[in-house]
Amino acid sequence: GMITELLRRKGQFVVASMAIRFRKELHPLQSFEIHSELVAADQRQMWIKQIIREPGSERPLAGGVCRAVLRQGRESISPTEVFRAAGGDPASLATLADGSAPCTEFEALSVLERSLSG
Repeated sequence: GMITELLRRKGQFVVASMAIRFRKELHPLQSFEIHSELVAADQRQMWIKQIIREPGSERPLAGGVCRAVLRQGRESISPTEVFRAAGGDPASLATLADGSAPCTEFEALSVLERSLSG
């Protein structure tokens, strides 16, 4: 629902950084699924974890952690505000905004490695 809300506001999704790890190579024209999860957000940025799997498999082929900001023209839009307007659960917003977001690329890779290992 966040993308719908962002489009309604005529906003843009801007990737600020991306960390990715491959567990197995992806071939041209290979089918795969991308499972995305908003793992943290604050008033300025959000972190989205993405796991790439073969269809019907739980084993990850690759994974990434994306740090993104939301913009409307030259102005920043609060990801937590967009999440709330899109119908996000206020209880989960508290955990997203608790400061547990990875602050560095190293921390983002650590979040990703834990996800790919488990």
